[in-house]
Amino acid sequence: MTKILISGIPGTGKTTIAEYMAQNLDFQHVDMEADSFRARRELEQNPDAFLDRLAAMGRVVISWGFSPFIDRPGVDALIAAGYKFVWLDGDHTITLRNFLARESNDPHQEANYYGQMHMILSTELVDRLRPICVDPFHGNEFRSPEEIAAEIVTKATEPSSSKQITP
Repeated sequence: MTKILISGIPGTGKTTIAEYMAQNLDFQHVDMEADSFRARRELEQNPDAFLDRLAAMGRVVISWGFSPFIDRPGVDALIAAGYKFVWLDGDHTITLRNFLARESNDPHQEANYYGQMHMILSTELVDRLRPICVDPFHGNEFRSPEEIAAEIVTKATEPSSSKQITP
């Protein structure tokens, strides 16, 4: 059974890629931020029940732009349950542009982007969790969802990808 947690910096296409995997690669997609973070609250309130529910789904891909401060116990629980942690990162100018486009180009949202980036960088999240890193861009453009998803599935199912460490 393949279990993948996709996260990453804002504007890298986490949800888009997970939706592609659900529609085209026979994964069940759980968006931790949908419905006012309903799935996140379920994981926080009863991790065992949440993980049992996901285990019954078969191949699962979770998309979650989580907070390194608040959500770390949930992320740790998913990794301990065998989820391969995939981190999407790329050119930050492009990710800012994508993030703002998603937020209707509201200039006030730029501060939100930088706040999220500060949390990620200040906690050294990537260094500490050692995820499988994937760059969703080629030059100044997104690679195709098909290409990104194929890379994620390949890397997540390689035997060497089981060496993730959670200090």
